[in-house]
Amino acid sequence: MYDLDGWLLPEAVGVQRLDDGTLELRIHSDVFRNISVRRTFPVTDPDHYIVLLDVEGDEIGIVKTLSLLPSETREILEQELERYYFMTRIQAIRSVQSRHGVTTWDLDTDRGSRTIYLKDRGDIRRMSDRRIILIDMHGIRFDIPDTRKLDATSLRLIDTEG
Repeated sequence: MYDLDGWLLPEAVGVQRLDDGTLELRIHSDVFRNISVRRTFPVTDPDHYIVLLDVEGDEIGIVKTLSLLPSETREILEQELERYYFMTRIQAIRSVQSRHGVTTWDLDTDRGSRTIYLKDRGDIRRMSDRRIILIDMHGIRFDIPDTRKLDATSLRLIDTEG
């Protein structure tokens, strides 16, 4: 069930989505219904250290590496994590305007055009040399996974503001 370091053994973990949409976890003969899935490091290491929680929110165990799970289980957990950590990806920055301490960002995203409002420069988080996350006034996160893929105008605007 667990390896010597306390991680769940990938081959012992099985997850299925039930008809009501909830997840059922099987670890050998143990069955847990209505489980939740969370990333320990959602931004810096999203594919490792996946926590499986029971219906009360207590830890059942941690999967060290998603890619080592059986494919069906891995796909279900990835879908669930994507739903929980839903983050819009920015494809281009069309304009940025500052007014009364708030900046208005007009964006093209993977979900269409969006206008977001940031309170201050602290809402622009550089996660690495290439990755930036913008957090709007409502706490919604917008991801730029790789700044090298932005056009020149977008790069200029992000460099000016960030």
